[in-house]
Amino acid sequence: HQVEERNFISLPEPSEEYRNLFTSPPSTVIVDDKGPKGLLPDGRVVRIPGAFADWPVDDPQPAWSDVTYVKLHDHPHFRYMAYNTIRMFDKALDAPAYRQQSLWNTITGLVPHFMRTLNIDGVMIDMGHAFPADLRRRIVSEIRATKPDALVFEENFTIDRRSVSDGYDGVIGYLPFDAWDVSRLRDFIERLSNKDVAVRYFATAES
Repeated sequence: HQVEERNFISLPEPSEEYRNLFTSPPSTVIVDDKGPKGLLPDGRVVRIPGAFADWPVDDPQPAWSDVTYVKLHDHPHFRYMAYNTIRMFDKALDAPAYRQQSLWNTITGLVPHFMRTLNIDGVMIDMGHAFPADLRRRIVSEIRATKPDALVFEENFTIDRRSVSDGYDGVIGYLPFDAWDVSRLRDFIERLSNKDVAVRYFATAES
């Protein structure tokens, strides 16, 4: 309920036992036949956690053990991986002082780089809604500054004015939640007939 209202102040945290499994970021990362490991300044070797599909909760696909999450912030209290640190960012964590600005600069520069080198004229940002709001808006702003007439689409599970205010031209990924249910699909068609759609969208079953 708190997240649905876009209230990210003091979001629920995982248990202390879970939080204590995490350390400060390693100074060096090495990869061997068992996967990536981190080396702390005091010489301890720590495990690099893999990523995972966060929805649905019973997703049958295997863990994404070959990749991990980028650390968008560095805050001494929020060392752990949880919904309030990698998806719905706690307000205390997302303060400007804790942002990894060099990483943010790299992320915001990716699309402009390919616009300059490959002359692409559009992009679909997958899972962009999982970025902090300021980073999301900055990504779009950098794209517009590089090529004002570029088309910028986002994957999102809702169709509302937030996508417009963030600067997107269209949305993809909405219908999987409604297309399978006759009554919900009927409601969606009624929205279309009433022109109750704030942003253009792709009428595809999946992104």
